[in-house]
Amino acid sequence: LKRFSICYSELVKNACIEHTANKKEKVKNLLNFFGVSSLDLIPNVQTAVFRQSKHKNINKESLAGWLRCGEIKAQKIETSNFNKELLQEKIPQLKSLTREENPEKLQKELENICSSFGVALILVPYFKNTHVNGAAWWLNQNKPIIQLSLKGHYIDSFWFTFFHEIGHLLKHGKKKQYIDYKREEKENENLKIEEEADKYANDTLISDNQYTNFIQNKDYSRAAI
Repeated sequence: LKRFSICYSELVKNACIEHTANKKEKVKNLLNFFGVSSLDLIPNVQTAVFRQSKHKNINKESLAGWLRCGEIKAQKIETSNFNKELLQEKIPQLKSLTREENPEKLQKELENICSSFGVALILVPYFKNTHVNGAAWWLNQNKPIIQLSLKGHYIDSFWFTFFHEIGHLLKHGKKKQYIDYKREEKENENLKIEEEADKYANDTLISDNQYTNFIQNKDYSRAAI
């Protein structure tokens, strides 16, 4: 139970689980939350977390809790079946939202657009010591999830991570869970996949031609940016 102390605190803070000082109640609450009969089984249902997160400074239990929060929320969201072609058609509309300054309006419109092409977009606040920016995986064959942590609360990071996860859904398989940490936390075995998703996000947000022209003009004013 001790190894779940940070995880439990984060789950309580985000109203995902009830606060209690009783150890037996804590165990019961965790078992119900994760949907397992033993805490030792959690690595079996969150295999990507415990296989990929080899760094000692990543709290695997908290990361598993963060992902489980997204899974529970996604199960309650109604979406169309995933439509890859429609997603690609909606990219310009998604990009137009990068200029939306009202956070509540942005979240609502982004969630609605994503659900229209079959993606459940989930925002779950950052959990301590997880180092996670976002994740993408498939709840079932027809329903992918994009989960964002809002780590840092910077709008440029938000949009880059969002389109990075979109890149995973478009370019990579359905069987794997893609968990994206800050750059130094990525494993060598996943580097090529992560670089492909990074490039997709880069090219979608700012094309090479746009960026090259911007640099060549040497105008770095707010208006030019």
